[in-house]
Amino acid sequence: MPATRAVTSDAAVEDLGPERSGHADPSAPTIFLLAEQYRAAALALFGSSRPRVALSHAPWRLMAAHSVELYLNAFLLAAGLDQKSIRKLQHDLVARAELAGEKGLVLRRRTVGHLKQMMETREYLSVRYYPQALANFLPPSRTFATLTEVANKTAKLIAATAGSVEHLSSPEARRQGRTM
Repeated sequence: MPATRAVTSDAAVEDLGPERSGHADPSAPTIFLLAEQYRAAALALFGSSRPRVALSHAPWRLMAAHSVELYLNAFLLAAGLDQKSIRKLQHDLVARAELAGEKGLVLRRRTVGHLKQMMETREYLSVRYYPQALANFLPPSRTFATLTEVANKTAKLIAATAGSVEHLSSPEARRQGRTM
C-alpha cells in the first residue's frame, strides 16, 4: 500500500486531479447530484441517531458537512471556476462560501456565521476523528438549515446554467418539494 503524503504544494494538488486518475473533471450538475446523495445520506443517518448520544450524531454531521462542500463546489464550477482552483481550497467552507458570494451566491448572515463556526471549531475534522467534541456543536436544526439553504440556492444556479435539469434532482429532493 503506498504511503500517504500531505498536500503542500500546487504540484501536489495537481497530482490529485483527473490527470492522475485518467478521468475528466466532473461537471457542476454531476457534483450537484453527488451533493444530493450525501444530503440524503445525512437525513437517513440523522433518523437513526439517538438524541442524547453525541457519538451517534457524527455520521450525519460528516455527511451534512461534505454535502455543503459539494454544493458549494457545484456552484463554483457552474459559475466558471476550474477544478484546480477549487481543490486548492481543501475543505475550507468559508473560503468556498466567500468565493461563491463573489460569484453571486447570497447566503443569509446566520448561514455564513454557521459555516465560520464550523471552520473555527474544526467540525469537519472533529466529526471524523474527535467525537468527544460533538457535544460542543450547534443543534441539528442549525446544521440542516445551513444545508437546506446552500442546497436550494445552489440548485437555482445549476438549473440556470445547465438548462432544464429537473431530471437531475433526486427523487428524495422531489418528495421534499425541492426541484430545480
